[in-house]
Amino acid sequence: MLDDRNRLLLMEPEQLIRLCEFSAQRRSGKGGQKINKTASAVRLTHGGSGISVIASESRYQAENRSIAIKKMKRQIALQIRNPAEAMAIQDDELPSLKNPVYPLWMARLLDVVEEKSYSTADSAAAIGISTGRLVKILARDPDLWGKVNSERRKRGMSVLSS
Repeated sequence: MLDDRNRLLLMEPEQLIRLCEFSAQRRSGKGGQKINKTASAVRLTHGGSGISVIASESRYQAENRSIAIKKMKRQIALQIRNPAEAMAIQDDELPSLKNPVYPLWMARLLDVVEEKSYSTADSAAAIGISTGRLVKILARDPDLWGKVNSERRKRGMSVLSS
């Protein structure tokens, strides 16, 4: 599944959308009167994993489709885990949250953190950075931060604070 996950995260948007069930819906959101006249919200469901996302941020279906693809990649990265090899992170290699390779980077980071049972000290040592730096990296992404704290809570560990 690791190769499948990584392949999904690196796919071009049109390739990924072909692997998903697509539906357009009417949803509340931006758009005023137009929102009630068009099905601009988009739902994507990936058949292989069952992961589903909805995008209704825009009043245009094409924009929502683009947003849904980005959300799908983030959810794949957050939900599909595989044992990881230790990865080294340099500050200059840290991708921005909007970088197309960020979901793959996030998935690999979460693989290490899960492998180390969500211990920030052990995860940071495996990656080759300080514990404080790892916490800062996690805190910059609300989804990543939430996932790690949720998993720590499940294991009876204290949640991280920024």
